[in-house]
Amino acid sequence: MKRVLILGAKGMLGCQLRKLYPEAIAWDREEIDATDFSALQTAVCAIDPAPEAIINCIAFNDVYGAEEHGAQAFLLNGELPGRLARLAAEAAIPLVHYSTNYVFDGAKGEYEEADAPSPLSVYGRSKAEGERQVAA
Repeated sequence: MKRVLILGAKGMLGCQLRKLYPEAIAWDREEIDATDFSALQTAVCAIDPAPEAIINCIAFNDVYGAEEHGAQAFLLNGELPGRLARLAAEAAIPLVHYSTNYVFDGAKGEYEEADAPSPLSVYGRSKAEGERQVAA
């Protein structure tokens, strides 16, 4: 894979991925307001040639802050991934999306991808919602 679009390119994960994909198109808040879904769709569809993949590194990652800012957590961790998945599917571009072990309650110890989520926090619930929307 050569040409990818990294969203959330200045975060910890995005910075590491930019090292792996130096030719990537790297967007962060300064380049695009990802919560403006119409503008995001227009910008992604304008990339020529189209990227070979979209890598979503955008997240509300303040685990404890999500308790007070649930709407923002659900917007970035739940709704945005779902919209990106639909956009990527319509454009026939693979989407890479990252989740977290916070979607589980920890009772089992080691989890597998097929295990049912059982989040205990707003952050975990918002990330589980993102997983659900991407899968849909």
